[in-house]
Amino acid sequence: MTPEHSHDYDEIVLYIGADPHTPEYLGGEIEFKVEGLALLFDITTALSVLKGTKHGPLKWKEFTWHQMQLSIVLGGGSLSKAKPGGRK
Repeated sequence: MTPEHSHDYDEIVLYIGADPHTPEYLGGEIEFKVEGLALLFDITTALSVLKGTKHGPLKWKEFTWHQMQLSIVLGGGSLSKAKPGGRK
């Protein structure tokens, strides 16, 4: 589980279903909290998280098929400065 955190940069987070016949099918259900509001989704989804926005925890509520998660850091600098997932 990814804990609540924020960043000093903007981030785009992609959750992509890996079924080549139905790419919109995520293959599970994810709960992603933004500023305490729980977002639930079960389809391929892109989230834009602006600098300073508290987000997390992230929970996989259901998992039935392969999927990909991709975080795109915009202006975060090096990997150590970006601290993926708020980890130190």
